[in-house]
Amino acid sequence: MADGPEDKPNQELPTKAFESHNAGRELLRGSAWMVAMRWAVKGIGLVSTVLFARLLVPADFGVVAMALLLVGFLEVFTLTGPDLALIRKENPTRDDYDTAWTFEVLKGAVLAGLVFLAAPFASDYFQEPRVVPVIQVLGFRALAGGLENIGIVMYRRDLDFARDFRFQIYKKLLSFGLAVTLVVVLRDYWGLVWGMLAGRLGGVAISYVMHSYRPRFCLRSLRELWSFSQWVLAIEIMRYGNQRLDEFIVGGLVGASRMGSYHIASDMSLTPSTEFVIPMTRGVYPVLARLKEDPAALAKNYLRVLDTVALFCLPFGVGMSVVAHDLVVTVFGWKWLEAVPLMVWLSLFGSLASILLSLQPLLLVIGKAKVLTGIRALQLAALAALLPLMATHGGIEGVAVGRLYVGLALVPLSFLILGMVSPVTFGASMGVLFWRLLPTAAMWAAVKATHLDGLDLPAATLAMDSAVGATVYVLLSLAIWWARGRPEGPERQIFLILRSRLRW
Repeated sequence: MADGPEDKPNQELPTKAFESHNAGRELLRGSAWMVAMRWAVKGIGLVSTVLFARLLVPADFGVVAMALLLVGFLEVFTLTGPDLALIRKENPTRDDYDTAWTFEVLKGAVLAGLVFLAAPFASDYFQEPRVVPVIQVLGFRALAGGLENIGIVMYRRDLDFARDFRFQIYKKLLSFGLAVTLVVVLRDYWGLVWGMLAGRLGGVAISYVMHSYRPRFCLRSLRELWSFSQWVLAIEIMRYGNQRLDEFIVGGLVGASRMGSYHIASDMSLTPSTEFVIPMTRGVYPVLARLKEDPAALAKNYLRVLDTVALFCLPFGVGMSVVAHDLVVTVFGWKWLEAVPLMVWLSLFGSLASILLSLQPLLLVIGKAKVLTGIRALQLAALAALLPLMATHGGIEGVAVGRLYVGLALVPLSFLILGMVSPVTFGASMGVLFWRLLPTAAMWAAVKATHLDGLDLPAATLAMDSAVGATVYVLLSLAIWWARGRPEGPERQIFLILRSRLRW
């Protein structure tokens, strides 16, 4: 257990020393821990999703997805990033931690009340009466989440990613066990609902078991906290709108069954951003925050982050798109076939969403939250204008195509803006992406050329296509890296680690 601070209101809590020349190593270490954590969590979640997809029907997923849209929409108004404020501050005090915790508790209570009152309106919009009690039960998740021990933030602030890893894994394992048990017993969507609530309550309990910090009610640092958090709130509102506006439109157009198919396709397609980039930013934000006074080091290390994101997320999204049919049938079964054309387009968008998400830690660190808010607002405005039009002409598949169009336009524009407000130039960013697009395009072409259309064994063709794509991508990426003189980047870091471990 970590040691908690003494009971002095304005005591500065100890922070581990950091040296800028270790930034690259800390970036890699922090990113690796956070990505490993998220993939471990996702692995558990994927097992549960596959199991639930086999036990339940698309309509069950549709009801829960509709409920989560409203709960998530209201919940986003409470995402003020107190953890980021505490990490960013040079020497946070006990008052700062206690104020952040109190703020979270109050927000959770208000949100639970709003969710309960808004449930009937969601039923009218979705024309689905079953969502009302589901929404009201899920509202208590927000109340429970606000009680989580704020001391857990100290793990990330001190770059103690191993403990943060264990905390997240323990929470997910508990939630997984409860949800699977309830779904097997109840055999309907209520198993998912009660499992989500029980998992959140269990996570709160684990936070107090793992960390000895005991928060108290306090609002003395509220003004300072809010000066940073108001912009995080605006960013999170825009982020949620960008991620879920399409599902709101689809939910208003179709029934629960087709909504379930769209939700599954969207959730799988956003895997690169939700399961790689978001956890990666958890690891890199504390490191970049300590480089904010050194523009050259900050730019260099951000480009490493962008390069790593592109290295993994571009081939992942493009790969899911090209094997969408076999992937859906193998993982979820034939009853989810309607999700295939949606995943083709949404997976491509998922790669672009990952690239855009990489901007967030840098812009927050350099104090350009307004710029990030503006980029997110521009994306939301474009989606709001285009998606209804695409839905009218192309149905729910048109909505998926519309998301891709917006992503294609926004990526170069966002990096052009980044070059104006940060030490990272537009040319440097585009250069990083260009060298990652080459092997990704070759991978796509190789899988298309070698795919066996006549073989009615989706699991076998999925395995063969994945092997071909991975081989082409890895070999060509290494060849390009070697031909460019083995520059600094993820390949070099991996090569050095392997050489030290194997004693070359």
